[in-house]
Amino acid sequence: MGLNVILKTPTHTIESAGTLYIPTKADAEREWRDSELLRTDELVKLPDYPVNLLPYRQLLRTYPESDSFPNGNRPTI
Repeated sequence: MGLNVILKTPTHTIESAGTLYIPTKADAEREWRDSELLRTDELVKLPDYPVNLLPYRQLLRTYPESDSFPNGNRPTI
């Protein structure tokens, strides 16, 4: 198996033996969603936190299945 040329300039050539994966908008949105769930994991356990985060976290969980994903509005608190 040969190398795949990824980028070639007059002075450099970048090659790869594997398949180049370019993240999509959907990948970026899932990464954001996962980080929001992690960020709110501990906050949801605090009894005196001023915002009920459970509805927000449910919206985060269902966000990838929404009709507007990945180009719509992100869930908000």
